[in-house]
Amino acid sequence: MTKISTYLLTTLGTLLFVSCHSYVESVKIKTYKAKDYITKELKVYEPKELLYPILDSIITKTKECPEYEGTKDCQSFYFSLRKEPIYGLENKKEYPYLSISAIYYVPRLTYHRRTKAVLYYKGCNFYISGSFMTPFLLQTDRTTSIKCIDPDKYQFEVLQRGDKDMFWGYLYKNNVLHNICYGRCATP
Repeated sequence: MTKISTYLLTTLGTLLFVSCHSYVESVKIKTYKAKDYITKELKVYEPKELLYPILDSIITKTKECPEYEGTKDCQSFYFSLRKEPIYGLENKKEYPYLSISAIYYVPRLTYHRRTKAVLYYKGCNFYISGSFMTPFLLQTDRTTSIKCIDPDKYQFEVLQRGDKDMFWGYLYKNNVLHNICYGRCATP
């Protein structure tokens, strides 16, 4: 009996030892240096009146979030316009889709490869991606420059943070924006 137990323990120990190898590849993320940044020129847009109540509400909701209490500057946002929703909702492809989400990390570190323009509203920056902007925005003759990470040196996307992410999605139908999804700030 002890020979069988010894054999089983030896075999099991060997299997455990052999299986303790590391095939996991670790990714080393380097900190960005000054040479990793580029200057990007963006077109400046203004919101049409249709957006005023929505932007006001989003700014208010974001300021009410405990995560931003005590911040002096207005939060930055991504403002994305598409011809269809991205959230796997039953798609009403004939209606444009507007998505606005809060940016939680330092704006100067933002990956702006897809950013085409910026919208300034009540001290907040709304970085615009997408090319379908006409129903909601007015293009100005102004441009602005931002410093951002060179797309060739960018290392990762910041992942969504689950129920802490604040985002809003709207369908534009019959000249009205209809809220179809949102995520709120988590309450403690």
